[in-house]
Amino acid sequence: MRRTGITRPRRDAFLRALAATGNVSAAARAAAVARWRLYALRGKDAGFAALWRDAEEEAVDLLEAEARRRAVDGIEEPLMGGGKLIKDDAGQVVTIRRYNDRLLEFLLKAHRPDKYRDRSEGSAASHASLPAVRIVVGPEPDAEPACEAGEGAEQ
Repeated sequence: MRRTGITRPRRDAFLRALAATGNVSAAARAAAVARWRLYALRGKDAGFAALWRDAEEEAVDLLEAEARRRAVDGIEEPLMGGGKLIKDDAGQVVTIRRYNDRLLEFLLKAHRPDKYRDRSEGSAASHASLPAVRIVVGPEPDAEPACEAGEGAEQ
């Protein structure tokens, strides 16, 4: 390994922290290394750059797992009434399990984009399954008027 001013233990500490947090600044602080030194090393060392990308992917995997947990398993939230916690007869706080449908939608779109994509994305493929519609503005040429003047039409 080239001399970079960053020891292997500090480099490894940075990569572990980056994988856990996804935050370069926080990971640099955890490793006690200046951010600029890390960016410089990444620019010079392809192996370190690959490890950095892997750490970022791992951080995103953690986010995705948390999004899935919130969408599928839900989270317990205390039940409130009149600005106060609601408690049962035993004095325990009553909770309700809430699921996040928006996160579920994002996950489905991410993993099955062909099936769950927005239909308004503008591509020809997204409109291929829509029925053809003819829009007519005003009467068609040679069309009979709906009613004659004086026969139900307002004057």
